[in-house]
Amino acid sequence: MNDVLTIEHDEKVGDVLKKIRLDQGKTRQEIVNACNISLNTVALVENNKVIPSIPTLHEWCKALGYSSLCLKFHFESR
Repeated sequence: MNDVLTIEHDEKVGDVLKKIRLDQGKTRQEIVNACNISLNTVALVENNKVIPSIPTLHEWCKALGYSSLCLKFHFESR
């Protein structure tokens, strides 16, 4: 199992999750089974239409072989 999946502030969550899934040769159905979510939800996330909840994101990362997740945010002051 890998350690930490890091998603940088300028990356789209869905793009990162989809790329890793495809690189690993996993199917959307495997993510559905691991996360107990619908196939439609996986498609919406991977197409950057919705952002998964933190618990779902954690399960998704585990399904991809990561033990934890790091989301990096960028804040600009006005």
